[in-house]
Amino acid sequence: EPVLRDPVLSGKAVAVFEYLAFDDQSYLINNLDNAEVGSILNEMAPDDRVRLFKDLSPKVHKKLISLMKKEEADDLAKLLTFKENSAGSIMTTEFVSLRKDMSARQALIRIQETQKSANAKSIYSVYVTDDERHLLGVVSLQGLLAAPPDILLKDIIVDAEVVKVSVDTHKEEVANRFSRYDLLDTPVVNEQNQLIGIITIDDVVDLIHQDAAAERLAVDVADQVPLIAGGVDAVVGVEQFDGEHGR
Repeated sequence: EPVLRDPVLSGKAVAVFEYLAFDDQSYLINNLDNAEVGSILNEMAPDDRVRLFKDLSPKVHKKLISLMKKEEADDLAKLLTFKENSAGSIMTTEFVSLRKDMSARQALIRIQETQKSANAKSIYSVYVTDDERHLLGVVSLQGLLAAPPDILLKDIIVDAEVVKVSVDTHKEEVANRFSRYDLLDTPVVNEQNQLIGIITIDDVVDLIHQDAAAERLAVDVADQVPLIAGGVDAVVGVEQFDGEHGR
C-alpha cells in the first residue's frame, strides 16, 4: 500500500520532499504516479510549493497544476503574482487568525485544531483580525499559554505596527527586521492592512542559505576568471611566439 495513503506517513513524506533540493524533487515528480504527486503538492506548505514551481518549466508547471485541488492551485497562482524577492514571494498563507472577542481558552482550542495535521507548521504567534481581515494585533503563543483562560484576546494583544511588513517589502529588509527585533515570525499585510500571510524564521534561514550559496558560487566563478584569462593569454602568447619564430 502506497505510503501517501497513510495520513501520518504522508505528512512525513511531504516534509522530506520540501527539504529536498530541486533536482531531487524533480526526480521524484518524474517517477511517482500522478496521484502521489498531486497528494504531495496539495499538502506542501504554500511557500515551499511556490519555490518549487518557480523553477519548473512552463510545460511541467501546467501539468502539475492539473493534479492539484482548485483551492491549492488558486492559492499558488496568487502567490506567484507577487514581485520576485518581495515579502509576498516568500510568505506562507498558512497561519492562525483569531477574533478579538475570543478568550485565551478558545484561542488555544482553535490552535490545537490547526495542529492536528501531520504536516502542521510550527506556531510562534497568533494574529488577531477583524471581520475584514484587518490586522489588529498579535500575541505570542507563550503569552497566550500564560494568560488567564477567560481573558479576552483584545486585552492581551500587542500592536504589530513595528514588526509587520508590507507585501512589497524587499526580502533583505525582512531578514534585517528578524535580526533587529529577534523575531520568530512576522505578519505580512497589503495596502489596506489586511493580513494576507506570514513569514517565519524558517523562511528567513532558508533565504540566508540561498543567498550564501549564491555568494559562494559567485566567488568560485570569480576565482576561475583569472585562471581562464591566464590560460587564454598563454595560448595567445604561444601562437604569437610560433608566428614570430616562423618568420
